Amino acid sequence: MVRAGCCSGAGYSSAIGMVDSRSTWHFGMKAHIGVDADSGRVHTVVATSAEVSDVTQADRLLHGEESDALGRARERLEQAKVEHPFQVIKQRFGHRKIRYRGLAKNTAQLYTLFGLANLVLARRRLLETCA
Repeated sequence: MVRAGCCSGAGYSSAIGMVDSRSTWHFGMKAHIGVDADSGRVHTVVATSAEVSDVTQADRLLHGEESDALGRARERLEQAKVEHPFQVIKQRFGHRKIRYRGLAKNTAQLYTLFGLANLVLARRRLLETCA
C-alpha cells in the first residue's frame, strides 16, 4: 500500500519549479520512492521540486522496518527493483510528463499511478492465490 507523504500547496504552486523559456513555461518535479526489497512494490512516494536533492529525502522514504537502506551505490538487482515501478508508470500508463501546474495535484496523480503499478507488479502473485 502506498503511504502518503506530506505535501502542501495548490493551484500555481511555485514549489514545483517553474522556468520561463522564450514565453513557454516548463515545470519540473521529482518522484522519490521507497521500494520493498522482497516484493519490489512501492511503499512510500514523496514528490518534490526538481531542484531538491535525492539525499535530502532519504529519511522520508524509510518506514522503520528496514534491515538495510540502499542509496545510489546499490547493486544492479536493487537498482532494477527501484526503477521497475517507474518503467511501469511510463510504459503501461503513459505518464511521461507532469499534467498539472501544482505540486499537490501532481503528487496525488503519482500516488494513484504508483498504487496501480503495485497492482501490476503483484498481479502474478494475486492470480496464483485466486487459482
